[in-house]
Amino acid sequence: EEAFALILPLFKLLKAKSHYALKRKVIPAAFRNWLCEHVDSVNSARDFRAFLLHFEAVVGFSYGCAEGNFN
Repeated sequence: EEAFALILPLFKLLKAKSHYALKRKVIPAAFRNWLCEHVDSVNSARDFRAFLLHFEAVVGFSYGCAEGNFN
């Protein structure tokens, strides 16, 4: 829990970074929305570990599927 408390502010910063990436058309809106919803749901080290597993699965599944056009 101590280590989690140290990284929590950086983790929550993902929301702002994803908004910036959306505006630069680096990520699609659906991914930004998914990410923000899940970042908001992380409130403990256990939540964070669950998020990491889910995030890894989403990124792994999505790899190679992106069209590269996020308009």
